[in-house]
Amino acid sequence: MAPSPSDDPTAGSPDSRLSVLIVDDDPEIRLLLENLLDLEGFHVAGQAADGYAAVYKALELQPDIIVLDYMMPRIDGAESAKFLRAVTPYSMIIAFSGIVHEKPEWADDFISKAGIDGLADMARYLTRNKGAGTQQDRIVTV
Repeated sequence: MAPSPSDDPTAGSPDSRLSVLIVDDDPEIRLLLENLLDLEGFHVAGQAADGYAAVYKALELQPDIIVLDYMMPRIDGAESAKFLRAVTPYSMIIAFSGIVHEKPEWADDFISKAGIDGLADMARYLTRNKGAGTQQDRIVTV
């Protein structure tokens, strides 16, 4: 049986689409991610250029998903994830890096910058299963 549009968490009005906060110090990467996720039906609620700004944006926006780069100025992804978990406990964090090659402990999942084409599918999977088990139980690989 083919999935109906109602099975897609990104279907419907902009208010019902999954919200995403993009955190990366490279403005071109942020724009690329925004365009990719928008095309895939996500609502990019905001962007931040470092972990420090990400914490404030996440507190304000309470996004469903946070795409979090590892290596950034001021506060890196690993350190900012600790604060993000405190201010947005229901957000799923996807580590996004060109130098880390496996899922770090601080993330719900991981995607390398080379594997960017799998980001939308990963985000959908994580949000569909976000209530299932503990954070460790929700780990998937793409």
